[in-house]
Amino acid sequence: MIRNNKKYNFDLKNFLSKKNLNIHKKFLRINRLNFLKNLIFKKKRLRVLEFGTGISTLVIAKSLSLNKSKFYNKIKDFREENFIMYSIDNNKKFLNISKKNINNLNLDKICKFLFVDLQMELYNGIISSSCNILPNINPDLIILDGPDQKLIKGKCNNINFKDISFTPIQNDILKIEAFLLPGTIILIDGRTNNAHYLRKKLYRNWSYRHIKLLDQHIFELKDPSIGSYNKRVLNFYKSKKY
Repeated sequence: MIRNNKKYNFDLKNFLSKKNLNIHKKFLRINRLNFLKNLIFKKKRLRVLEFGTGISTLVIAKSLSLNKSKFYNKIKDFREENFIMYSIDNNKKFLNISKKNINNLNLDKICKFLFVDLQMELYNGIISSSCNILPNINPDLIILDGPDQKLIKGKCNNINFKDISFTPIQNDILKIEAFLLPGTIILIDGRTNNAHYLRKKLYRNWSYRHIKLLDQHIFELKDPSIGSYNKRVLNFYKSKKY
């Protein structure tokens, strides 16, 4: 099992207690972070798009770096740029903290950052919000846990989700669904209304489960492979050896 392979694993508490890290303890949810770490290991994720930066950014980057140590020689002929992540946010303060932490961990070659504006819009007849730009990446893991609701710009039909009486509904994943590859996973941390919205609006063959204890929503794209190359990548994901 992954937990027993110490060479390609790490203890979260020790990792996050490094003196050169700026971490707010109120955001430290060890159970959720352990789940995220083990998901990246078990599902052998290679490319991550994270909506909303924070402590999870450090855990993702570290996990991808260990996957790179383990799998680099096994996937050299994969054509994507692998072992990379983009963390995007509309809060410059949080982005700058994450950037500094990533640099202090020497993970800047793994993790890239993008500042975005989150704006209100009418998308396919639904009032929702979206990022004004997205990074140029086709991820195999998407994590939705932001950006900052309080900094959403504009109004749609006089509605703005920065009013805390609303739960934010973000549509970016729907806009990129068409080019996502079979095997892609979406992880939503909390944001149950957004998860329900995606369940209704995603049009491809996605499995779904809600881990109530951790309040994690997981979608996995179960479409058949789109060709021999994609089939080879799917076989890599499914291999039980780590």
